[in-house]
Amino acid sequence: MFIYHLKLSLRALKKSKLFTLINLVGLTIGISCTLFILSWVNFELGFDSYNKNYDSIHILINKPRNRFYTPATFKPYLENKIPEISLISRIYKRKEVAINVNNNPTLIKDFLLADPEIFDIFTYNFLMGNSKDPLPNSNSIILTESIAKKLFGDKNPIQQIIKRH
Repeated sequence: MFIYHLKLSLRALKKSKLFTLINLVGLTIGISCTLFILSWVNFELGFDSYNKNYDSIHILINKPRNRFYTPATFKPYLENKIPEISLISRIYKRKEVAINVNNNPTLIKDFLLADPEIFDIFTYNFLMGNSKDPLPNSNSIILTESIAKKLFGDKNPIQQIIKRH
């Protein structure tokens, strides 16, 4: 019985080739769009969900001239205007910064400057150092593992001196 219906369907498809082509193209576009939308929704729902309070984190971005930063006056303004905000951190991204370690000049790409509150807002895993107080003074810096290895090799990067040009 199944083979009979299969043969009948194939004969009908061969008879009306244009109609079959239009239906197959429509079906392909529909399935492709559905898969694209499902993957996009999955990405949006899972984005930054590793953070403890990801459902209460909101980002305001000022992006003129392909530079990502938060103006310096923005934090005090929001703290005064919207008292419901519990934590605010400003971020300033530089495409590259020249630094000097042991008289060895190096160029660091994608350098971020941020307020210390960023560690209370976002969840970070520290390999070394104090995660409770990551920036004990204004001269402190947080390094990624790859940058620490690039600058110091296998040496302990804690208490090392980095000079910024």
